[in-house]
Amino acid sequence: MSSEVEGPDEETQRLPKSHDDIVQMTKTALNTLIKNDPLLCDLPEDVTLDEIKAQVAVLQGTALSINVHREDGEVVKVIVDQRDATVSHLKRAFMRSTQLRLLRKQGRKVAISWKHIWKTNWLVFNGVKLQNDNAKLRDLGITNRANVSFAKRYRDKLKSNKVEGC
Repeated sequence: MSSEVEGPDEETQRLPKSHDDIVQMTKTALNTLIKNDPLLCDLPEDVTLDEIKAQVAVLQGTALSINVHREDGEVVKVIVDQRDATVSHLKRAFMRSTQLRLLRKQGRKVAISWKHIWKTNWLVFNGVKLQNDNAKLRDLGITNRANVSFAKRYRDKLKSNKVEGC
């Protein structure tokens, strides 16, 4: 009987060398699965769990996919939950999507003053400014595949002018 038994040296050679190797193997396996899935194949290679959940929610019809048109002409696709989604949820989804896109593009986190962005710009849908952050998207008529754009905010000069001569 000459049955070959693997020795401990042969077994350890097949095992990953470090934690980083295991992480890389897992990422490679997940990327292969996602690329071969007809419903998820359009997701980026370094996809996050939130992006997968959002894509599945859109496919199930429980989330809205909204196109936000930036002033520079770029269109950013954002996904928000359909149930009780508000303007605030739309803004947060846009911020997450933009931060993730910039991280992938530049390889590092980019600091953006969102307070300044929202202070100087409105989101606009069909010519209506989305002024109330608590307004429900459904009540505003925003549905799946809706187009929302940015518009500059201008100060109301009547409020800033003081009455002279008093």
